[in-house]
This record gives sequence, structure tokens and C-alpha cells, in this order.
Amino acid sequence: MAQQKKIIRLCFALLLFITYVYAKNITVNVGGPGGVLKFDPQNVTDASQGDTIVWKFLGGNHNVVQSDGLASCDQSQTTGFFQSMTNPPTGTFQYTVQEAQGVLYYFCSFASHCQNGMWGAIYVGGTAPASLTATTASPTSTAGASAVPSQKSSAVKFVGDFKLVTSATFIVLTLIKFLF
Repeated sequence: MAQQKKIIRLCFALLLFITYVYAKNITVNVGGPGGVLKFDPQNVTDASQGDTIVWKFLGGNHNVVQSDGLASCDQSQTTGFFQSMTNPPTGTFQYTVQEAQGVLYYFCSFASHCQNGMWGAIYVGGTAPASLTATTASPTSTAGASAVPSQKSSAVKFVGDFKLVTSATFIVLTLIKFLF
């Protein structure tokens, strides 16, 4: 019986380890001083299932509303769409990515912000296209826009991943020591 409890504890610790290693927070800045109408970055190109997108409100009246297409200024018709308050009291809005693959689109529905280019996309599971360009605007939009994805060098990504795995390994080993 004691051996079974140890195995269950170990499995639980490994589950925590896997979740910690692979999930990350991705910050998207919203607006800014002087009436800035943008999400920065406009397109998140490296999201994975379990990651948390954190929209950080920097100034101005803004919100985050899920839509059904790139540069669309219409609220999503899908069940369970995400939507923040305008200027949340915490200064942030968070969404944990549930999808394994796909694209999540969003925009600011305040005034004419979306029509002025305040929209973005979250590419999940390696779905980002080589070139990110909206060639046509949505029916409610008046102008197209383009965005270039931010690229990280593989060396920078490796160092970040190494630090994350090292930290997670330390936590799991501490848990195992504590549990056994």
C-alpha cells in the first residue's frame, strides 16, 4: 500500500513538472499613452495549448474581444468566446489556450479602435503562416493592415527553454524529496 502511494505521488509530481515546463505566459501590451491603438505584438506566433495569454493594459480605453477572423471587428459567434472588461481593474486580462492547434482572433471593440487596426491573432501549435498580412478588411473595417511576426533566434529560445527546464527540475526534485 505504501508503495502505491509513492507511485501516485510521483505521478502527480511528474504531471506538475510537465505542466510547468511546457506552459508559459505570453504578454500582449494593449494601447499606451497618447491614444495608442495597437496590440503589441499584434500577432502571437508561438503559442501552445496550456499557455496563458496576458493582455496588459497600458493606457487609454480598450478591451479584448474574440472574433472569428483576421482583422474582423465583429464579436465571435462561437460558444464560450473570450471578452475582457474595458480597462480591467487588475490592469490585465488572461486567457489560457485550450486548443492544441488553430488560430484565435481578437480585437478592441471600443469606439472605432478595431477599424483603425487594433486587432490581432494568436497562432497555436505551429499554425502561423510565413507572412502575416491582412489583405482585405472585414465588412465593418475600413482599412487593411499588415504585421510582421517577431522572430526569436533559436539560441535565445534554447537558453530560455533550458532555464525553464532547470527550474522545473529543481521544483520536481524538491517535491519528490518532500513527498518521500
